[in-house]
Amino acid sequence: MAAGAERVALPTCPREGHEGWRVWRDGLRGKAPAQRQRLRCVNPDDASEWHRFTLPVLRAAAHEHRCLDCQQLVPTHAGPVVAEGYHYLSKVIAGALVDVAKGRTYSEASQAARKALAHAEGVVAGGATFSAHGQLVADWVEVFSDVVLTQPKRWPQVILLDATDFWRRTGGGGTAHAFTLLFAYGYDAPEGPLPEPDDPWQLPADRATNGRLLRIGLAAKEDEPTWSEFLRHWHGTPLVAVTDGDGGVRNAIKSVWPAGRTTRVRCVYHWRQNLVTGVVSDLARTLQQPGTSAAVKNDEVLALAHKAFASSADFIAFNKAAQERFSGLYKPSSLKWLNTNGGDALAQLDAAAEMPGPQSTGPLEQVINRTRQLVAGRVQGLRNPVRTQRMLNLLAAGLRNDANVDHWADLIYAHLEANARRPARRQRAIAGLTM
Repeated sequence: MAAGAERVALPTCPREGHEGWRVWRDGLRGKAPAQRQRLRCVNPDDASEWHRFTLPVLRAAAHEHRCLDCQQLVPTHAGPVVAEGYHYLSKVIAGALVDVAKGRTYSEASQAARKALAHAEGVVAGGATFSAHGQLVADWVEVFSDVVLTQPKRWPQVILLDATDFWRRTGGGGTAHAFTLLFAYGYDAPEGPLPEPDDPWQLPADRATNGRLLRIGLAAKEDEPTWSEFLRHWHGTPLVAVTDGDGGVRNAIKSVWPAGRTTRVRCVYHWRQNLVTGVVSDLARTLQQPGTSAAVKNDEVLALAHKAFASSADFIAFNKAAQERFSGLYKPSSLKWLNTNGGDALAQLDAAAEMPGPQSTGPLEQVINRTRQLVAGRVQGLRNPVRTQRMLNLLAAGLRNDANVDHWADLIYAHLEANARRPARRQRAIAGLTM
């Protein structure tokens, strides 16, 4: 086995003038299973003249002379990469970051990393037990998250914007607003309008593959200043921005991007949702039936409301039917909606044929729902805004399927090579910030 491993040549000495000197292995340093290989450079003409050195990027001794991935024979000095001052292999660090990107907690990812290197804190009857303290991976997120996240920060031509709030338990048994997450979802190229499904969870295949999550931003609340900061964080100007009716994001779009360069499109899914709610209320009053009754659900006006945003003609047909049906009703909700939004809705539908991308934030709703599932149980512990944002950056990478152990391990290797074997950012440097 060892003979097969020796077919890979030892590295040369990095010192100038030592090109012809002999190099051989000179013991290990550190603790198993992440011991580092030391090398000795010896003058071939005078064996008393020698010095020790290590590789530009440290490597742990290859376990049983085999690659951890492919099990090919390798020499001891060609083992996996490990950072100076760290006991953990770079690939283990990359794997932990991928775990965080896929929604695992710091505790779960830390336990998996310790298990990967057999760092048992004790032995019980059933075997080894491993610490579940999450600080280990929390430090790696702080130090290496920006190293592995290499996505260009430029807005595509079509973006969907939306937000969601999170709440934290208080000491008296109540709740208080904890923070808001801002979301951007985008499309690289305008491909013409896409059909709007009644159910945003049922998306056409072309929309599901073409669109992707761009970023998740942490904010104290949803308003114009936080949206403006979120939009300025990236470069470029999109052609279309699809939003709900929130005034904060509407005003932020106007202030960040030049007038006439970006067209703001109201989300027809939210429009339809609000309109249908109004129609159900009006029908319940008109028919004197509960809104959940078959008479309301099967009414022709409600059917027209559901498809009102399919085209300008469908919207006009609904408008006519609603006016005839509810004009005698006291303060009908549906007619109030039409008086407030009908002109804008009809103008947007008229322009839809020339508008690229979807006309709703429906594709983003799935991402927001999944993010809520991953974050809601951790709200109590998310107190540091900078660290939380880095965790969200990793989570966004996982949600758009950009988290890859091998690729991220390569990026960590290149980073260590460029920074004298140590990460450029010091761990636990962010302190004193709370939200």
